[in-house]
Amino acid sequence: MRRLGIIMLILGLISFLGMVFVVAQEGGAKAGIVKESAKEAEDDASDQQVLAAAKISLADAQATALQNVSGTVVKSELENEDGTPVYSFEIQTSADNTVEVKVDAVTGAFLGIEKDDGDDNEQDGVDNEQEGEHEHED
Repeated sequence: MRRLGIIMLILGLISFLGMVFVVAQEGGAKAGIVKESAKEAEDDASDQQVLAAAKISLADAQATALQNVSGTVVKSELENEDGTPVYSFEIQTSADNTVEVKVDAVTGAFLGIEKDDGDDNEQDGVDNEQEGEHEHED
């Protein structure tokens, strides 16, 4: 009888310690989520500061882009590129050619043209939710 009691006590203790271990792991995972969320919030706040520094309107930046490239704007967005707010315009120049034109959102300066590879999943450090993104349909 005594042996059975000791075995039951050991099994109960093992079961209890197993539950404590699982709870500790879940708590650690939740702490990791909180840390990641705090980092994301900090990054978002930094992006918002940079994007708020834009001095040029979307319309003025688009006019600059279209002065340098003839075509139709199909997409525009305000991005944080290495701490600088930049307007990016996807311009359809012909039936099978699209280019990306960049304009400095602080100075209004034309920054350049890139051939658009059609990849909308670029990692530029700014979530689409944080960007001033606009689709144009004609």
